[in-house]
Amino acid sequence: MRRFSKYRTRVLAGASLAGSIIIFYGWPTHSDLLVIPVRSERPCIPLVESAAVIVVLGQSNAGNFGAGRYKAMEAVDNFDPESGKCFAATDPLLGADGLGASFATRLGDILIQSGQFKRVIIAPMAIGGASISQLNSTYTPFTS
Repeated sequence: MRRFSKYRTRVLAGASLAGSIIIFYGWPTHSDLLVIPVRSERPCIPLVESAAVIVVLGQSNAGNFGAGRYKAMEAVDNFDPESGKCFAATDPLLGADGLGASFATRLGDILIQSGQFKRVIIAPMAIGGASISQLNSTYTPFTS
């Protein structure tokens, strides 16, 4: 199960509904209802001749805290550092702690549509609100 270390939450209920998983975080209210997309696994290799691997590091802008979730239309994959697997890129990207949108999903489509690459793999490792010293740390101060 994916960790959302920034949030002190617990899953109270979960159900499958029309291709999405409904999860309540904290005490369920209308605003706590979050729809997490079902992921389509893809092979990470073989890489095509013209592939970009983008490691996204940082804070909230890199960590899925944007508005307007997006699903990549091109050959854009999301490498999940927790499982070591690749999935079709859709917001929120695996590897970051936010539940919103990431700029990187759209960037992948733009790079392919412009003809610069045939495939893009995005590997996010971002934590919203983290200080630079926490991001540079060799230990993980965000897990409990």
